Parts: sequence; C-alpha cells; structure tokens
Amino acid sequence: MAEQFWAACRTFSGREHVVREEIEKMDRGAFLPTIVRSSITCGKLTVGERAAMPGYVLFRSRADDWPPVNAIDGVVGVLLNGEHPMRVSPKDMVRLMIDHASGAHDDFTVRVAPPKRGRTKSRRPRASKRARAA
Repeated sequence: MAEQFWAACRTFSGREHVVREEIEKMDRGAFLPTIVRSSITCGKLTVGERAAMPGYVLFRSRADDWPPVNAIDGVVGVLLNGEHPMRVSPKDMVRLMIDHASGAHDDFTVRVAPPKRGRTKSRRPRASKRARAA
C-alpha cells in the first residue's frame, strides 16, 4: 500500500470551506487552518473566522489518487511537483495544526470609539430682518 502524505490544492477565493467539506465526503483527511478575529467596538462584540491561508486547502493523498480532488467544484488545481502532488512536510503540518489548535494567530482587539463630533458651542445669533435691511 502506498504511503499517505499531505498535499495542497488551490481554490477559488472564499470557497475553502466548501472544498474542505467535499474532500471530506470523499473519505480523505482535509485541513483548513483558520484565524479567529474578535473585537469589541463601542461595547459590541464582533467575531469572525477566516482562512489562515486564503485560497488553499490541505488534504491527505497517495501518489496516485489525487486526480479526483482536482475535479471538485471550486478547486483551481492541485499543487504539483512534476506529475505528482507536492508534499507538505510532516514538520510543517505539525506546526500548522498546533498553531491552529492553540489559537496562536487569533486576534482580539478592543477599539475605543472616538468621541462623537458635534457642536460644542452654539452659533452666534443672526441679526433680525430689520437689522439686515438697514
């Protein structure tokens, strides 16, 4: 049996989550590291999740069974090294998975809204029509 390794495929922008699900339906491992960005602005909490590597999804493969991944809707292509998929080193995968699980690249910020700019003093009163006519 051929050894399994991690490979990467390029996807259309914003389609990473859909491609990951389709690869998993094919009974393969798929990995999409994400970054969580949280912020508090004017007392309102906003949380968003984004792909850490936009446009790429990592998947488990063997040397000869990667072409079905190329046929998934949303995949631009599998990254190749000649005629075979380019391998992602186990050391890099471990680092990616640990950083993803620990939230090493997550971002949390508290934004203080600037004070609202309004009139601080009233205008000088306008002269009456009689005074202006004179």
